[in-house]
Amino acid sequence: MLAILRSPNVASKEWIIRQYDHEVQGASVVKPLVGIRGDGPSDGAVIAPIAGESARRRRERPQSDPWELDPASLAECAIDEALRNVVAVGGDPERTAILDNYCWGNCDKPDRLGGLVRCSEAARDLAIAYGTPFISGKDSLNNEYRVGGESIAIPPTFLVSAISVIDDVSRCVTMDLKKAGSALVLVGSTKDELGASHLHLARGAGPAGGRRGSIRRSAAPFCGCGARDPRGDRPRLPRSLRGGLAVAAAEMAFAGDLGAEIDANKAPLAMGSADRADVRLFSETPSRFLLEIDPNDLPRLKAALVGVPTRWSGRSPRGASSRSAPAIPNYSRFRSNDCAKPTNRASDQSRRRRRRGRVTVRAILARAPGTNCERELAHAFERAGAKVEVVRLAELVNTNDPFGKASIVGFPGGFSYGDDVASGKIFAVEMGSRLAERLRAFLARGGFALGVCNGFQVLAKSGILRDSPPARRT
Repeated sequence: MLAILRSPNVASKEWIIRQYDHEVQGASVVKPLVGIRGDGPSDGAVIAPIAGESARRRRERPQSDPWELDPASLAECAIDEALRNVVAVGGDPERTAILDNYCWGNCDKPDRLGGLVRCSEAARDLAIAYGTPFISGKDSLNNEYRVGGESIAIPPTFLVSAISVIDDVSRCVTMDLKKAGSALVLVGSTKDELGASHLHLARGAGPAGGRRGSIRRSAAPFCGCGARDPRGDRPRLPRSLRGGLAVAAAEMAFAGDLGAEIDANKAPLAMGSADRADVRLFSETPSRFLLEIDPNDLPRLKAALVGVPTRWSGRSPRGASSRSAPAIPNYSRFRSNDCAKPTNRASDQSRRRRRRGRVTVRAILARAPGTNCERELAHAFERAGAKVEVVRLAELVNTNDPFGKASIVGFPGGFSYGDDVASGKIFAVEMGSRLAERLRAFLARGGFALGVCNGFQVLAKSGILRDSPPARRT
């Protein structure tokens, strides 16, 4: 399990995502990172181009591992997973279009060209079966070079981008567990399809260490999971089951800061499949979802998914936290082994010894739509010995004593509210009109405020800084 969570395709990409500005004009409804601490891998991004209008949802899904078994599986798995991710955040499978991008070797060679043709034919067939049109695409061919007398080619990779429309962004959902006591329901049958799975790769069996079945060419799971019941509710969906049932449940638990219990024996198993724990937990059979729902809603869910195997497979137990459980550490730890930065354990232990006996300093970081550097600022405070809590601006505004026992209030950098109007201006107006007096009271009793980059602009433009006279505020 831990080996799969550390593998490059499954490991947290937060450390990469945080290096780039993924918040343009503050228009995102669902961001690349979600969950209670903003470090869970989102199924995709949802963007509202114009406030109050319908949103556009985009998800890219590359595949390369199944190609050694069959290039057709490469195409089918990429398209299937991209569509699952669209549905998972609220997209309508009947209003979804896809794009392709091939990264391939030298197509003058018969085996390379043959694989490309087989991949393309499978992509065409599945797109027709799902009723999902290709609206564009590109290719990057001849990714091959010679070293001495050896020819080295990249693994053939097929990237699918899925784009859908969401009429009501308030109905968008994210993959993190939301509520203790929820039921976890697996939709779709699990088959003995461990070929090219992350389990086989983690065991050193190689991509071809198993068999891979063909995808059931039916859009029923997508349409059923994407439909609303008469009350307008939708079940909460995680990302598709890359890595298998166990990995998907773990990612949901990490992001939601809740525990998860999975009963592998409850997972629907296709007829003729080997009844083994590794198949039930780690098979990557396509066209499956793992849903979080209220236990009382299971009958209505089954009614919406007539003909699709649907079974209770686990729960989020009350009183359990994934962050506090020693067996389930923070998801952000599981970066790829190839990319993880080394730590100096000796210096860390020395710092801990020096901090013994000190009073813990509490710091609150104020986060608004568009801020994207709260993790870096939190890390800096934590390295200095502070206990940090990242709080949304809306929560601070609606709390009588928002700063409580905190000693420091930090305002991180980024592009708050997309820097529309002016840099930090909207955040500053929110601060000045709804939180300024309470922040001044906090400073008057000895509190400390720190603004970094965009956060400093917020402090200056809100009039909080003592050396910023009203006539100079912009």
